[in-house]
Amino acid sequence: MARAGSVDPRRDAEADTSAESQPVSPEDGPRLLFFSGGSALRDLCPELLRLTHRSFHVVTPFDSGGSSASLRESLGMPSVGDLRNRILALADRSDPDSEALMRLCARRLPRDASVSACRREVLEIVEGNAPELDAVGAARSALLVRPLRRALEALGEGFDLRGASLGNLVLAGAYLDADRDLAAAADVLAVLVRARGFVRPVLDADYHLEARLADGRGLAGQHRVTGKESTPIDSPVAKLSVIAGLDDSTPVRPEAATEVLDWIRRAQLICFPMGSFYTSILANLLPVGVGSAIAAADCPKVFVPNLGEDPEQFGMSVCDAVVRLIETVRLDAGEETSVERILNRVLLDDGAGVYAAAIDPEAITRLGVEVERAPLVGSGSLRSIDPQRLATRLVGMALGR
Repeated sequence: MARAGSVDPRRDAEADTSAESQPVSPEDGPRLLFFSGGSALRDLCPELLRLTHRSFHVVTPFDSGGSSASLRESLGMPSVGDLRNRILALADRSDPDSEALMRLCARRLPRDASVSACRREVLEIVEGNAPELDAVGAARSALLVRPLRRALEALGEGFDLRGASLGNLVLAGAYLDADRDLAAAADVLAVLVRARGFVRPVLDADYHLEARLADGRGLAGQHRVTGKESTPIDSPVAKLSVIAGLDDSTPVRPEAATEVLDWIRRAQLICFPMGSFYTSILANLLPVGVGSAIAAADCPKVFVPNLGEDPEQFGMSVCDAVVRLIETVRLDAGEETSVERILNRVLLDDGAGVYAAAIDPEAITRLGVEVERAPLVGSGSLRSIDPQRLATRLVGMALGR
């Protein structure tokens, strides 16, 4: 029997959806696989749930900023922030209990409160006094309370909980309970909120990212590259690497999780979506095995560039991003791997969508990648992709439409 959050290949074989048939229900929808960070697809996930409950999300464990940094330093563990974000985005909101637990796990403790007040707030939940738990069954409440208690015990009374995410604490406690197995911890949170999709970190190891800029500078730590917690970069990224630690820039080549590689090879569509290009998308492609699995997958492979501005893509055009994506996959798949095995299509808005990066469709086509234009922008911001339109188009591609 497959554990929670995993996929039973026998069921997959029976439920495969061909290009000629319409999915009977979201439970039997196509297998869409996304490489990304945590927040970029937050609005897309609820729309995916209308069409398929078999979306696979490979997220990065390299976040080194905010409250994730404190947890990592104190417990010696990978980052869980992106994992939490994606699992909660896939929660079954039609179930009142799941909705209540999702909102509780999405809560952040106040930054302007005292350390002791924040600890008391978590203790109230552990003791079963949170209003959100009033109508939730005992079994699911225990799934929340046990890892929270374990996290508090491991962190100690002196740990500064201000600004901490309750969902991150749940994942940290579940990780410790499962003998430091991050996939097992993800299963705990997925069951808690009844996630209708599957989420895994690309690897389960306490490593970091380093970006080497074109001007020769090296930036150790994801938080120094994104431009969200530090000054945005002012020189293009020349190389992205996985390193041993923030204070140890020794390059490492960790292996991707076996389960993740299996997901990639069996996907019906692979999407490199909008989001932080280097620290969310390309970071997932660096572990050993990922590039080869992408090349082995017999399915459409689609890049959806950002509308608006991504600080990480300083000095880059959309074509530059395509080239870098192909180069990164070939690091593992091999230089001889054809472009067709890596990337088939770049999906662009066909109307008034505002792209900060320059677009040269002819240059992209010369690389051997098709450029498809579709109505991606809705009636709102011209710098935002409409999640319903994108979900519908990606599912259509997976089904051969």
